[in-house]
Amino acid sequence: MKTLVNLARKGDASAFGALYESYAQGMYQFALWYLKNTDDAQDAVQNCALQAYRGLNSLRDPLSFRPWIFKILANACRDLLREKKRHDASPLEDVEISVFDSYEDGSVTRLLACLDDEARRIVTLSVLGDFNSREISRMTGINENTVRSKLSRSLQKLRGLIENGDRENKEDMKHG
Repeated sequence: MKTLVNLARKGDASAFGALYESYAQGMYQFALWYLKNTDDAQDAVQNCALQAYRGLNSLRDPLSFRPWIFKILANACRDLLREKKRHDASPLEDVEISVFDSYEDGSVTRLLACLDDEARRIVTLSVLGDFNSREISRMTGINENTVRSKLSRSLQKLRGLIENGDRENKEDMKHG
């Protein structure tokens, strides 16, 4: 990794391509869960790749490439949402179902939509990105203890929503 980063810093586009490829799928999944739309996710990943390539010299520690690029991606997603909100009079009503949902009915996407932007970012970075609270703190600028408590509360909320959904489905089956 360190060698690829150093080569990319010297202008080796294929080294940057190799770095990008090693995280591209995870980045796309993160963006898709965050933005809930394939076109927006692709745009965010492309914007991120371009910003990362241009700003590679600002990366202090070559071994921190992964959290660094995911931070850029999280910011690109947030910027894209802000831009959409500015141009859209109403929120998106036709949310595209994520191809990465565990359930065909899109329940994971709907569950994540129940969280505020900050909580959704923390949960997706933790669960999908497999980042720890210290890494998430560095990427988001949120205090590490706040990240842990927000993650815990958000996961607890999601568990409650899932359990309530299971109870409702069982009740429907009894009466159906």
